[in-house]
Amino acid sequence: ALKAADQSRLICPVSHLYYAADLYPTRGCEYLSEDGLHDHNGNLTDVSEYWDDELVVRSAHTYSLLCGYGTGWDKLRLQPWSEQEILINSNKHAYMVSEYAVIGRQNPNTNEAKRDYFNGFSYEFSDEKPLGIEFTENDWEISQAYQALCAYHCTKKLRVMNVDSFLWCCLTGGANDGGYLKPLIDNYGYKKLGFYTIKSAFQDVCAFVDKSDIKFGEKFFLKPVLFGGIGKKYDVVLSCTDRFGNLLKEHVYSNITVANRITYLPEYDFGLTDFGYYGIKLEVKELTDF
Repeated sequence: ALKAADQSRLICPVSHLYYAADLYPTRGCEYLSEDGLHDHNGNLTDVSEYWDDELVVRSAHTYSLLCGYGTGWDKLRLQPWSEQEILINSNKHAYMVSEYAVIGRQNPNTNEAKRDYFNGFSYEFSDEKPLGIEFTENDWEISQAYQALCAYHCTKKLRVMNVDSFLWCCLTGGANDGGYLKPLIDNYGYKKLGFYTIKSAFQDVCAFVDKSDIKFGEKFFLKPVLFGGIGKKYDVVLSCTDRFGNLLKEHVYSNITVANRITYLPEYDFGLTDFGYYGIKLEVKELTDF
């Protein structure tokens, strides 16, 4: 119907058209592969004639394992990315990243949230158990931090695969009397922490480690990736701090000339030997000739 009314439109029939074959069993939908001939389990399937319509833009979901929906922490850490690159590099179809599915509780202490009409209940609370604990209203900062962490790691992985934009299911929350908690801006217009991590990951000039897992063994190598202006020069400072922010070690990639949209820097090992929590930071400094 939309096509008949407007031939210029690019139409994505539904937001969840695709999941990879290495994910969970179907939940009542048929998730399809790039060829449009198989479902997410590799079985032959029939699709609508509109699947390959020239105006249809397909949806490349960011994988619910990384996004949430109550998935356990280890599955989020070790999420496979076996099929996502096939979609993104497709020469036949256009795809858009359609949703990040991590709950971020809004701050209940704002003046607006304290008013009588605010409904603090959310039907999404049952999905909010990735850390193995039951969050409460007082844990809203932890909830937002977890949403920000997942969204950041998901975005940086997609950027490494040349994704240059995304479509959130809803930017500002508020559906169901404030009970929709995935959006980056809450029911009253306050930005959640995930808003800032997504913004930082989509900067024109940035660098991060090409790894979505944040738990490492005794021996691990960091693989920095640099995004910068082609033809420009940068220093990239890779540093390691303890959990209190004290600098432990630092490594500088000096005078890096950007030749492509993505620059892969040499692997580096800080040689850490003590078990614990560490902060990894990458700072990009543009160099000038004067």
